[in-house]
Amino acid sequence: MASKIVEGLFGGTPNYPVSRKELPYPLYGADFDPLNHDFLLVGGGGGSSSTGVPNRISLLDTSKRTEIHEIADIELAPDEDSVTSLAVADSDEHGLLAYAGINSSVKDQKAGRNEHFRAFRVPLPAKRRRDTPPATVVTASQALGRYALFRSVTGSENDAYQKTLTLSPPELDTSVVTVQDEKLEQRPRKLRKRMTAIASALAPRNEVVAFPTTERLSAIQIATRINLGSKEATDAAIINVNGLDSSYVLAYSTDYEVYFTRLAEQQGSSNAEPVLVYETTQGPKGRSKIRGLRFLNQKYLLLLQNRAEKAGVELLVLRISNDFSKAQQSLVKYLNHVKQAVGLDVCALSKAQDDSQQFVIAVAGQDSSIQISTLDWIAAKGLTAFKLFADPVNVHNGPITRIRFSNFIPPTLPVTGQTPPQSIRLVSVGVDKNVVVQTLPLRPSPPAETGNSRPRYVLTTPRNYLSFLFNAFIAFFVLVLVLALTISFFELRGAIPPYLGATKYLPQRWQEQYGRSYPYAYDLPGPAVPEVLPAIREAVPPMPEAIPAVSEAAPAVPDTEPAMPEAVPIVSEVVVVILDTEPAIESMIDRIKLSEATAVIEKLEEMQSSTPSQDRVQDMLSDLVSRRTEDPTHQDKAIIIRDLEETGGAVSAELRHDADVVKEATLKKWEHLSKQDQKAWMAKLKDAGHWTENMGETVLKGVFFGQLAGAVGALVGNT
Repeated sequence: MASKIVEGLFGGTPNYPVSRKELPYPLYGADFDPLNHDFLLVGGGGGSSSTGVPNRISLLDTSKRTEIHEIADIELAPDEDSVTSLAVADSDEHGLLAYAGINSSVKDQKAGRNEHFRAFRVPLPAKRRRDTPPATVVTASQALGRYALFRSVTGSENDAYQKTLTLSPPELDTSVVTVQDEKLEQRPRKLRKRMTAIASALAPRNEVVAFPTTERLSAIQIATRINLGSKEATDAAIINVNGLDSSYVLAYSTDYEVYFTRLAEQQGSSNAEPVLVYETTQGPKGRSKIRGLRFLNQKYLLLLQNRAEKAGVELLVLRISNDFSKAQQSLVKYLNHVKQAVGLDVCALSKAQDDSQQFVIAVAGQDSSIQISTLDWIAAKGLTAFKLFADPVNVHNGPITRIRFSNFIPPTLPVTGQTPPQSIRLVSVGVDKNVVVQTLPLRPSPPAETGNSRPRYVLTTPRNYLSFLFNAFIAFFVLVLVLALTISFFELRGAIPPYLGATKYLPQRWQEQYGRSYPYAYDLPGPAVPEVLPAIREAVPPMPEAIPAVSEAAPAVPDTEPAMPEAVPIVSEVVVVILDTEPAIESMIDRIKLSEATAVIEKLEEMQSSTPSQDRVQDMLSDLVSRRTEDPTHQDKAIIIRDLEETGGAVSAELRHDADVVKEATLKKWEHLSKQDQKAWMAKLKDAGHWTENMGETVLKGVFFGQLAGAVGALVGNT
């Protein structure tokens, strides 16, 4: 179940009707009724082995988009080979003319007789209403003929078989009539005569043989016979042409070459010799091998190539000269996610008034995937780029042996809003005994609502809501992630308050390194550390052991108060700075000149003469905070508290104008300290009498602290 969901999210599972049926034998051939894609012919079998797997051709009903029903079976001889190739050559309202490649029994082959080409008449059910259950054929199928068309199969020792079977595209006869009742299946009466080509493989001398479609074939009806020697034809295609002295052109490929030859429809006419029109080029890893080819129209030929060393698949479009004597590469598409391809087919949809047309292309991969793409020819632009329609994976549980599109017959003109929906079907079969039919929806272009009565039909892009929701979720997740990273960056730089608290999850070294340039910039806009700070720090003399006097801004402290206890931990420096964001830091920096810094140093030296009492120091923090908060005249001033090792833990305090503030680069606010540092500072302030637990941490918020001395850290570590 999980794999199905993943495939759906990434386009692996098609979002259009798919039906599947397992038959009791492996399958190697398949083809639709060219006049009604509700009927499908498949064939295969177990060969002449004694495994008990039958050799059979089955007629299937695919009228239900999600179901497949068996209508009839043609049982083949169990001692003969299985069906290796299969095609529907002709169709009418009564039945199908089917061609198949089936080798004779081993006994017959040793006797020099291998009737590899077979013709069958497969009856169809009578016309029925579409809402009725599928019918079962009562009339038995009829074997029409068995032929040995390859000269090399007459030998007693060879493994030759009919590998390739192809026909020219089906075309409706101008005398077509249909049943008038719209609720009944409608089938044109007949098709125009078609041309057939077959090719051998594993023979001492391989051949390509072409002949007109007929129920009763004779040797004089063969239009051409091409001797390939030791080479094999990897694929073949035929197209009906206009404007030439011949009626058809046959294209066939070997591993590295493509040839064209003209075929005359009239018996006894001379046919032109094959002309080499294309060769694969030598790449860094070798030459690509041609796996399949199909005519798009009289101007373009589509090639399927496997790159050397399973490096991917290439789809090439060759532009054909008017006389079919040359072809040059016009368009290419690389399918790197498919290592090797095993099958190709093309469905040409209906044309617009300006001959614009869409071609639907299916490529079967060695990994049991099928890639469906479209290619458009626009009258004003020519060929457009390949566009991926669907890429279902794991279509079969084993190798795919055949893929085949149904023939698209456009609806009766004019096309209106009441014209029923149109579709084409793609069948794939494999050795896993499964038949898989995908129904691909079509739409008119431009839509019928525009008033165009003769639109061309194009493939409708399926709506995959799961994929849409997944993509929307990914986009939202990326947006949230980028926003969180941006906020974390500005928090680390001190540009905004810690909304996310991202800095506490970073190592201390990173916080100091990347958060040093603009610390707490949301309180003090701009650079918070004046450039003169290093000079000031070097110029400050060591503090004496005596406790400095409090600034004139603070009340006097009686000399009779007892000294502070000696057990107070030694701290290098404690600086508490409370400033408004006004005036701006730029103005403050302009006012702090080097001369002013010198004056500050001199003032600090003068403060060493008096020592505040313990009670005064005990109330220093809360008193100065209250004065600064409640008295507007002090709101632009800063509080400085110092405690130096040389004084044995003595504390000095002063309330100075903001222009006199000297701010260390290592200062941090209370809320930005680590839990360990907060614990150490609380112990230090508590022992010094500046803070008690009943005061709470509120009084400490917004206060800046310097780095702890080693003694404080050791003291906290022992608590």
